[in-house]
Amino acid sequence: MQTIEVLADFGKRFWPWILVFTFSALVVWVYLSGWRVGLDPLVYRNGSVAVSNLPLGSTIYVDQTRRHTGVSGTADTHLPDGEHTVIIDSPGFYPWNEMVSVKKNERTVLKPILVRVTPDMREVPLDKSMQLRQIGSPIPTFDKPMNLPDNCISVYESFGRIIAAPMEGCEAPAFLCTSGVCEPTVVFTPKDRLRAITNFHGRSDVIVVASGTTVTVVELDPHTPQFLAPLYQGDAPRVINLSPNSLTVIDRSKTFLITL
Repeated sequence: MQTIEVLADFGKRFWPWILVFTFSALVVWVYLSGWRVGLDPLVYRNGSVAVSNLPLGSTIYVDQTRRHTGVSGTADTHLPDGEHTVIIDSPGFYPWNEMVSVKKNERTVLKPILVRVTPDMREVPLDKSMQLRQIGSPIPTFDKPMNLPDNCISVYESFGRIIAAPMEGCEAPAFLCTSGVCEPTVVFTPKDRLRAITNFHGRSDVIVVASGTTVTVVELDPHTPQFLAPLYQGDAPRVINLSPNSLTVIDRSKTFLITL
């Protein structure tokens, strides 16, 4: 009873300060939640960027400013209208970056492309390697493209360049379209001889390219910053995709499975 009386007396004496503190805390919470006052509409919420599938210990930078440290899973950040650069730095993976357009009251979900700096790679026994070497690595062409239906894209080689083209019957991604017209676009030009092109399981916005002595993970959207990450360096590798969890790299004398 005495405690209640003390609290009541405290409330009577300091109620203006309690009211100010409560109101200030509410204003801060509303602001951090992205709510703003404008003209049209009068009250709106900043758009947000959600980055999903983050490995443990990831750091998120927005417009060169660190926003989240040591996160995993999904992290949300409220941002004002406009273009923003998002960089994901995850332990053991190549840094990934993306330019994203943020709009009021809208939530944009980003799924970073995660490629290990030191991939989990194991050599295939000789007998199995000989079997895998019998499997061809045809490079997709205009007549026989590699289709990525989840992203409405067909990929093929033309005069040493890798082309992404819109597929019929579905909505093409924005990077293939200008003023409502969607057309084939050059997404990557290897510097050396092209040996193979294959898909990256679980992604319809990424391909794997073997050219010269390197196997590279290539983001299809060619706009800066386009994500490129080396996956394997050898003599004359080619790559085939036979498993949901790994890529098969066939080099001159050895064959490897690289876990994705």
